[in-house]
Amino acid sequence: MQQNYPNPFNPSTSIEYELAGEAEVQLAIYNSMGKKIVTLAHGCQQAGLHLATWDGLDENHVGSPSGLYFLQLSASTNNGVFKVHRKMLLAR
Repeated sequence: MQQNYPNPFNPSTSIEYELAGEAEVQLAIYNSMGKKIVTLAHGCQQAGLHLATWDGLDENHVGSPSGLYFLQLSASTNNGVFKVHRKMLLAR
């Protein structure tokens, strides 16, 4: 998984990740307090390159304030669970 770009960002950022095989994926954004802001991807995905975009909005389509956010990618396969975390800075 690459770092999101641009970072810092305003108004949106792109998140690119690659899966080696079919996996059950969850890609979520958390604030600095650990509260989930939004889920960008959830479900079974095929192998290959994937791209998600976060527009700074939460699950209720309300703009998130400037600050530090964390993205978490979790991919479950027959070989186990793979998790990656990255920091992102939203600068409004």
